[in-house]
Amino acid sequence: PTTLDDFEMKKALVAPKAHVDYALYGGGLYPRTVEPLAKAGAIGIKIFNTRHIKEVYPYISELGVLDHGILYELYEATRDMGLVASVHHDDPEWCKRLTFRDYIDKGRTDAMAYHESFSKGYMYGHGMVAGLAASLYYARISGVKLHVLHLGVMPKGANEMIRHAKFDLGQDVSCELELGTLFMNRAQMEKVGPRTYNWAYDPEAGWDAIRDGTADMIVLEHAPHSKDDVEPGWQDLFSVPLGVTGAQEYIPLLMNAVNEGRLTLNDVARLAAEAPARRFGIFPRKGVIQPGADAD
Repeated sequence: PTTLDDFEMKKALVAPKAHVDYALYGGGLYPRTVEPLAKAGAIGIKIFNTRHIKEVYPYISELGVLDHGILYELYEATRDMGLVASVHHDDPEWCKRLTFRDYIDKGRTDAMAYHESFSKGYMYGHGMVAGLAASLYYARISGVKLHVLHLGVMPKGANEMIRHAKFDLGQDVSCELELGTLFMNRAQMEKVGPRTYNWAYDPEAGWDAIRDGTADMIVLEHAPHSKDDVEPGWQDLFSVPLGVTGAQEYIPLLMNAVNEGRLTLNDVARLAAEAPARRFGIFPRKGVIQPGADAD
């Protein structure tokens, strides 16, 4: 929801159906709408600094903020309201040119070609790191609280930039890491094909980010589509909706990591509950079990 009317409509749709607490981002598209969205209860402002290289749903091209001047003004407006700017970074023209040159123009469009391009940093890779580089600087000089989406999808150059910003420059930046980029191995990826857009081609970079504090929280993106929507992806994964199912696997995967000694139970509580609640301003009502807090 990028306008107040859209935001109120979304709240009206969700409220009568919800059985658990929820929060909504305001859509970061027009700097002038940030204030009314914040006052209406937006937990943060989400900005798509990206467009799909083939303009494929669900990436709605009109939501892409590629103009860095507008991006900066969105940061200023978000800062003034005390909210966090959560950003999907990219340099889509770089991604588009290289992906078309080495894959699509050569007729290499099947699911395995797509996943190869992902692991090489063409689709959702180096372009995201380049977009992050500019964003980190603009966020720093604007003073906005920046939340980096999709850290796990990016090559580890992103981790280096975020570590420098957080620990050397003292910038107010946080980031989230997808489970799929920690756990989904090549064999699993080849089995599911178009039913995932990412996999763990460099999982140790993710575990390093957790260990050294670069990653603040772990998420599992849930973007389901129908079988009819994604099955054509076996032949052309660049032209179908991208996403991944698996919300039901989130806790089991984390508990398995605890059993394997990669995480402690305290780590899970911090990465899955406490850190998000703190970052988005709802701690200690959420994110902790103590008197006065909601018993989530």
